[in-house]
Amino acid sequence: MNDHYCPLIFKGMYVERHSADTSLVAPCCAATGQVVNNSQVNFDTNTLLLKLRAENQAGIASKECSTCWDQEKYTGRSLRTSSIEYYHDSLHTPYQVSGLQQLDWNVEPICNAKCIICSSYHSSAWAAEDQKFDPDYALPIRTASQTRSNSIIDAIDFSTLKRVYFNGGEPVLSQDPELILQRLADSGSLETTQIAFNMNGSCMPSDQMIALLKQAARVDVFFSIDGTEQQFEYIRYPLKWNTVKDNIDKIMQLGVNEVCMATSLGIHNLHIAQRTQDWWHNFTKNYRGQIIINNTYQLVGGLLSINSASDALKHQLLKDFENAAGPVGELIINCLSACTGNDQWIDRLHQLDDRRGLNWQQTLPELYRATQLAGVAK
Repeated sequence: MNDHYCPLIFKGMYVERHSADTSLVAPCCAATGQVVNNSQVNFDTNTLLLKLRAENQAGIASKECSTCWDQEKYTGRSLRTSSIEYYHDSLHTPYQVSGLQQLDWNVEPICNAKCIICSSYHSSAWAAEDQKFDPDYALPIRTASQTRSNSIIDAIDFSTLKRVYFNGGEPVLSQDPELILQRLADSGSLETTQIAFNMNGSCMPSDQMIALLKQAARVDVFFSIDGTEQQFEYIRYPLKWNTVKDNIDKIMQLGVNEVCMATSLGIHNLHIAQRTQDWWHNFTKNYRGQIIINNTYQLVGGLLSINSASDALKHQLLKDFENAAGPVGELIINCLSACTGNDQWIDRLHQLDDRRGLNWQQTLPELYRATQLAGVAK
C-alpha cells in the first residue's frame, strides 16, 4: 500500500462514447481518459488502464488522476478516498485485478439543462444554445446522434460487475440505464449489483427504469443541487426549483438506499453553500432513519472555479468568511487562500445573462457586493 493507492484503478472502468466507433476510457469518471477505437475498450488489456495500474503500484501519482489530488489538497476527501472506504474488505490484496467490478457509464450528451458550470460537451440543451448564439465557436464535439449508434455497451463483459454508476448528460433522459439494467436482470446478476446515478431532479425515471431499480441489490441517487430557490434556477437554468423538490421527495419514497445532495462548489455559490446544506438537512429530516441521507462537495474547474478569483477579490471573500464555521466554511477558506485568478468568471456570467435575459448581480447579491468592495465589479 502507498499514499496514492486507488482501488478504482484496479477494479473500475469509465466509458464515454465519442462516435460510432470510438469511446473514451478511464478508470473512473474523475480521471482523464483516452479516446480509443471500440476494439480497445477492454478492462484487461486497455493500454491506459495498464499504465495507470503500473504507476499506482509503484507509488506514482498519475497525472490523469489530478482531480483527486486537487480535491484532497483542499478537502482531504475525493472519489479515491471514498473508494478506499467502500472497498475496505479487499484491501489485503489491493493490487489484484480480478475482472471489472465497477463500471462508470456516461450516457450520451442528452440533457434539458444549461447549468452554468457545464457546456455543450455534456448537454444537448447547451449545444443548441451555443449554435444559436455562437455558431462559429459551437463545433459539434460530441453529439447525441453520433454516440447513440455506438454499440460498445454490448461488448463489455458484465459478468464480474458489483457496482454501476450512471452520469451524463441526464441519465433519466437516456435509454442507456434501462438497457444495462435489463442486461443485468436477464443474466440474473442485477439483484447482486449496486446501482448509483446522478440526476438533476427535473424529471423522474421511467416506470421501466424504476421497476428494474427495485430489483437491484442497492440504489443510491445523487442530486445535483448547488443552491436553492432562485439561485438554483439561475445556476441550473432553466430547471424549476419546485419541480426538483417534488421529484426528490418522490425518489425518497421509492425505497432507495441512499440519497445524496452532490454540490459543485465554485466562485458563484460560495455565499449560499452553507444555506443550501442547511436546507438539505431540514428537507430530508423526515427520511433519516429510513434511508441514508448524505451530501458531498466537488470543486468546480474552469472559469467558475474558486481559484478564478483575483487577489483583490480573494482578500474580500476571506473577510466575508472569516467567521465561517464547520466543514463547508473551512473548505471555502482553504480554497480561497490559494486563489491566483483574474476574475474572468465575471465576463462569463455577463455573457450568459445577455443570452438568457438574467442578472447574476441580483440573483447572487452577496457575491456582487464582494466584487464591489474589492473594486473588481463590472
